[in-house]
Amino acid sequence: MTVRIGFIVEGKFDKRVVSKAFPDATVVVTNGNGFSKRVRAKIIRLVNSHDVVVCLSDPDDAGDILAKKIIEMFPTVLRVRVPEERARILQNRGYKHGIEYCSPAFLKDYVYKSLIESLLEEVVQVKPK
Repeated sequence: MTVRIGFIVEGKFDKRVVSKAFPDATVVVTNGNGFSKRVRAKIIRLVNSHDVVVCLSDPDDAGDILAKKIIEMFPTVLRVRVPEERARILQNRGYKHGIEYCSPAFLKDYVYKSLIESLLEEVVQVKPK
């Protein structure tokens, strides 16, 4: 059985690393946290055509805002928040955080681990008494 996984990300560089980690996945780019009707239509198609949809936004305030908006509109979307220390790069003025700074191998492992944990939480909640 193949599970179709789709991703929602903030930017084109996020899409690049997600596509390396998950070459068969569909990735929708929002271009920030204020997305257009066209992007919303793409997310609707993604949610309707995939078994699992993951919001993989940056581990910062803007990423949290985007994830909140998406999950409010699409409650079945799972938010995976990558730890800041695994999604950062040191620049002149300090650290910058973003999915694009993750290695594809780390991202793949972390997303799968998060999906398994989410599934187990659902099973425990549905467990008969």
